[in-house]
Amino acid sequence: MGMLIINLLPPTPYDRQPGHSAQYFLRATGNARTLNFASNLSAALFFAFLGQIDYAYALPMGAAMILGAYCGARMALTKGVGYVKPLFIGVTAILIGKLIYQLI
Repeated sequence: MGMLIINLLPPTPYDRQPGHSAQYFLRATGNARTLNFASNLSAALFFAFLGQIDYAYALPMGAAMILGAYCGARMALTKGVGYVKPLFIGVTAILIGKLIYQLI
């Protein structure tokens, strides 16, 4: 929910670092993905150590996620922040709606 609120706020001059392009959103998204990957890797190693991974599901899902991330990154670089940010906010809003629907 916090990310949705942050992304709905207009950018401030502090969002842009000197010497970088105005595509701070793509940079921030890339940094978040890197941190997310690191936390997912540590969780995967932990669950593998405990023997709690079903590899029949995990390997195809991992391959699909890698393919999706590759296609998404190419689209973000090709179409730019004007396409990515509304898409990100839309998907986040849909997921929040789904969660609210499940709570009701």
